[in-house]
Amino acid sequence: MKRFGNLWSEISSRENVEKAVCAALVHQRENAQKRKFLENREFYTDEICNKLQNGTFEFSPLYEFKVYEPKERIIHCPTLYDKVAHHAIMDVCKPYIISKMTNDTYGSIKGRGLQMCANRIKTNRHKFADWYYVQIDCKKFYQSIPHDKLKQTIRRVFKDKTLLKHLDKIIDRHEDSKGRGLAIGVFPSQYLSNLFLSELDHFAKEQIHLKWYFRYMDDIVCFAKDKQSAHSVLETLSNKIESLGLTVKENARIVPFRCGLDFIGYKFYPTHTLLRKRIKMNIKKKSNRLKNADDDTWKMQMASYYGWLKHCDGKNLLKTIKGDRMIEYKKLSEKRPRPSWFDVPKEQRESIMALCESGREIVFIDYMEVEIKKEKKVVVKYIYADENCDNPTFHTFITKSAVIMDRLSNDKELMPFSARIVKKKKYLAYE
Repeated sequence: MKRFGNLWSEISSRENVEKAVCAALVHQRENAQKRKFLENREFYTDEICNKLQNGTFEFSPLYEFKVYEPKERIIHCPTLYDKVAHHAIMDVCKPYIISKMTNDTYGSIKGRGLQMCANRIKTNRHKFADWYYVQIDCKKFYQSIPHDKLKQTIRRVFKDKTLLKHLDKIIDRHEDSKGRGLAIGVFPSQYLSNLFLSELDHFAKEQIHLKWYFRYMDDIVCFAKDKQSAHSVLETLSNKIESLGLTVKENARIVPFRCGLDFIGYKFYPTHTLLRKRIKMNIKKKSNRLKNADDDTWKMQMASYYGWLKHCDGKNLLKTIKGDRMIEYKKLSEKRPRPSWFDVPKEQRESIMALCESGREIVFIDYMEVEIKKEKKVVVKYIYADENCDNPTFHTFITKSAVIMDRLSNDKELMPFSARIVKKKKYLAYE
């Protein structure tokens, strides 16, 4: 198996850390921790970047709390400071981890979520309409992953020593008395747990040749032509799961597909697909709570449920829930156009890095301050200095560079003026 190395320089690069900061801030709720980070953003970004480059980054203890929907779970929450490091590491590692997974591995993978899995089953259900399905779930999956075996799995993918040291730190941050468990709620846990079970996926596909095999995290479904074959598959997969140090739940099932498969929130049949009963009840309860709400509030609160409904045979359910507001569901599917700053088409929006690399001189015409994904940025309208000024083609670029924003506010009265975008040691500017 090919192993990947020399990744730490990319992980600890300034550009990657800045990207990680943006990702962490977008997913961080508004609180004192986020406000403090934003006030000292450059300082913290420099500090994280330097610690990663030196290989001395240390992760803080995790804050934990309980959630009770759909069942009681303990969620572990890292600090925003640690989240930046998690994103910096995983943004580089994700493509290599995903490359080791089969095509029928879903969950926590961009582009391979619930709907892709559901569509694959719906598209092919006529092929196994008369078959049996085997459904397996792992008992306390995240809490049961053995650290020693997970570290061995990671070392079959990566060989960069600094990367492995930091991944070990992430894994060891949450550990029980038997050296097991990954923290639920920590970003790398999703990919590391998925990678851990990829050995089972390859075993199912390549050694026992299960063509119709689907896994969403620790929920596994596969199809067999007859009951005897299904029992054999269940025993083989259970033995393999136990060899990984995990335990199969007692509710493992072997059922004819015509009786319905309850999986990833849907109830699949050979001829149609329904929504899981618990989700239907939640939709009805929420719709009743919002019966006196205005249309905008109702649409916003019900949008996620509409996402479930439009991928199953749920037209009658839509009418039952709120027939007089049926049209509002349709509005949820409408694509919102991207903003056209200064009435300049988005095709004429360019990357500030591309402008910097080209070295072309531009004429600053105007600018405006905007907020995109809760981040303050500036949109600049410009033309190229070497173009015909009688019939100019306007362009725009967007930047969050504090240096450029500060200078533009000082140079506003000088517009239009010409300059070039240049890259200094740690920031972009114009001169």
